[in-house]
Amino acid sequence: MLALAFGFLPGCNRKEEEERADRAVSTSEGASEGKSNTPAAPHGGPEKGRRVELIFPDGLRVADPEVNQLIEDVLNVCASANYEEFRLLWSARHDPLSRDEFAQSWPAVRHVRVRALEKAMIETAAEEVNKGGDPAAQSAADAALETVYLTLVEVEVDPAHRVAERLPDNSVVLMLVRENGRWRLANATKTMRNWLKEKVARG
Repeated sequence: MLALAFGFLPGCNRKEEEERADRAVSTSEGASEGKSNTPAAPHGGPEKGRRVELIFPDGLRVADPEVNQLIEDVLNVCASANYEEFRLLWSARHDPLSRDEFAQSWPAVRHVRVRALEKAMIETAAEEVNKGGDPAAQSAADAALETVYLTLVEVEVDPAHRVAERLPDNSVVLMLVRENGRWRLANATKTMRNWLKEKVARG
């Protein structure tokens, strides 16, 4: 994943989030790496003299520049090993890895590449839409849809580093959600992760 750079994220920690996002109803804008011949454009920064290659291919960028900017910000913040900035990129509804996990994981990372960025529509939890508790708004809230993005990132780690032994997979899927007018990182459910990984594998 950024399974290291973002800290071995297991996916959503709450049952209600799992149930909410598992009801994904459609996907559209976005592309997987195999659909583009555009050469990769590296982005990155130093971390205590160690250079990590960070790649976000132009062919994967979407129409919304704010989404692209969040992806770049995540890569660069991780490369700078700045946990405070990393934490600020997350949705208030989701918990990122701890400071200690972040500090222990990043030194093992050599190479980070965005493999896919896809737009999706998911059903929004009724309690989030109908916060006022108005019964008349319940049916509309139940059918409300939320636009999100899913991104798959591959991470290459130093095989000699002890962190590599704990890494079952070198890729991770994260969700981008709109919160207070800005895009933020969030955990993706197992269904979401499997769907995007299978899509990328099919090319």
